[in-house]
Amino acid sequence: MSATATTIQTEFFGKTWIYRVGAFMCFLLSFICVVVALLFLFGISTPANNKPPADAAVVLSLIAVAVGLFGYFCRFNVLIRRKPLLRICNEGIEVNVIGRGSLDELPIPMWIKIVWLMLSMQGFKKQIGWVPWESFQGDLVEGLRTMRTLTIHGTVAFPTFQGDQIEAKVTNRVKFCSSEFREPLETIALAIHEAFKHPASRRTLPSLHE
Repeated sequence: MSATATTIQTEFFGKTWIYRVGAFMCFLLSFICVVVALLFLFGISTPANNKPPADAAVVLSLIAVAVGLFGYFCRFNVLIRRKPLLRICNEGIEVNVIGRGSLDELPIPMWIKIVWLMLSMQGFKKQIGWVPWESFQGDLVEGLRTMRTLTIHGTVAFPTFQGDQIEAKVTNRVKFCSSEFREPLETIALAIHEAFKHPASRRTLPSLHE
């Protein structure tokens, strides 16, 4: 017997452990840098390379700030991923797009993309999008085992509310990487297919507006 929309998983959360580890390590390193910098400034300790203590303290302070900013970026990603990245609802699919940048599709090193996300503030951007079942055109899981992607095709509307008015940015697809979800992308795609095939059973699902 095949699953129906009333029995399938409808909420899919993002991975957070890597951001938790990143935040802990960054804040720890930043704290160590600050402590050592203070030891240099107060003459309790001296740099091993015979640099002036004040210069070494400045360098360590800059490192502490840079590492602390990355730790804040990781902490932000932990908090914002408390809500599902994808929800299967009565009216359609809700997607939670976090930290997408203008360099995502370019073949450049990941560290450059991360630095750009923080400097441009794009990494702190969150967008909620809706894919109505009427405009859903299917999904596709593709790519290598460690670099698989899930692409949802259809009218994807990202609404913004300004008082009583609603404006929406519309695209024709939205893509997720396997590294974003806790579950395999195939599991998510199967759940979407099952919900799409059973329109009557979707009435029991939560609303997009809940």
